[in-house]
Amino acid sequence: MKKKFLLTLFFIILCLPVLTGCRNTNNKSSYFAEESVEFLSQAVDDVTLHSNSAVPGEIPAENLRRFSVLKSELEDVEEKIEHYDDYIESQYLQGGLSYTDYQAQEYELEKLEEKLNISEERLAYDFKAHK
Repeated sequence: MKKKFLLTLFFIILCLPVLTGCRNTNNKSSYFAEESVEFLSQAVDDVTLHSNSAVPGEIPAENLRRFSVLKSELEDVEEKIEHYDDYIESQYLQGGLSYTDYQAQEYELEKLEEKLNISEERLAYDFKAHK
């Protein structure tokens, strides 16, 4: 567990700035500057509204395609949340974010992930019931 954490931290600190074009991890205007909990919250609201309003049709192949597209949209937002979570963790570990701010953002991200999980479960249930 500790080894996995250290490898993840190594990736964040050394590799992420190169991959995103940001050479200085202390630069507050990095890749994630445009993303915030508010931005991610809006993305979750949008994708869950879209997913929750989907209604299966009569054609199984079309249902499978729609299910796959909607699930992919949910997973894309979940991935953004995970990347932002890694980013705020690295900011906290580097001293750029206070413990209180870090915990508050972590709590909000957990709520967003839970909302996505509920939407994904509902999507799977709705589309499985109409096979």
